[in-house]
Amino acid sequence: MHCTVEGKTDMTPRMKGTWFLAGFGVLAAMVGDGREAQAGSTVIVITGGYKPGSGDPPYDYIFQVYLEPPDAGTNTITTGDSFTIDALPGVSPANQPNPGDPASPTSEPNNPPATIWVPSIGNFTTAISPYASDITWAFNGNTPISAMAGGSQVPLGQFVVETTASFSSPPLPNGYLINYSFSYDGLTASDTSSFPIFNLSVPEPASVILLLAGAGTLSLYRLRERQRQRRCSRQAS
Repeated sequence: MHCTVEGKTDMTPRMKGTWFLAGFGVLAAMVGDGREAQAGSTVIVITGGYKPGSGDPPYDYIFQVYLEPPDAGTNTITTGDSFTIDALPGVSPANQPNPGDPASPTSEPNNPPATIWVPSIGNFTTAISPYASDITWAFNGNTPISAMAGGSQVPLGQFVVETTASFSSPPLPNGYLINYSFSYDGLTASDTSSFPIFNLSVPEPASVILLLAGAGTLSLYRLRERQRQRRCSRQAS
């Protein structure tokens, strides 16, 4: 609300509104789900990272997966569709590197009573310690999942795979690009993409800067609001 005295109007609320919207936008980006804008041709979008688990082995890879709305028509996940995340260090299939070794534990979204996504871990893509493997999650549900043109991304769920190797330091550096591929619409047609992976137990530097910038902007807004109120009170008295 403007403060008017003797025909003069305090115009600072416009600037305050600009500062507020800028700060709110930064904070909203920080507290959101971390999804990035993607081109319409990208059907499946993956974001994720890793963090220490409980005990030994120490690391869990954690992925958020989304179905992207197309530029036109519909993108649909049907039975047999899948996505594959490539070459995750420390992830092992059963009986590798030694007979009797268990596979890396995994978890995936379920829709009781039927399991919707079925994981499988491929043979080593890197055959020296700490090794690395691809992991595929295939859709096994009876009800297709669709994203319509003009709509929002559709969450497919959170997917987790644990390392079987021990690490003295994080398995990958912050920002390392992970490649992945996917098939969809009940077809064998597929595409590839990539995403940066981050240590989820340590805020990425850019995120910290954005968070501080957003918090500072909102603090400045509140300070300017108090100053305006005091000025309006003096002018009105």
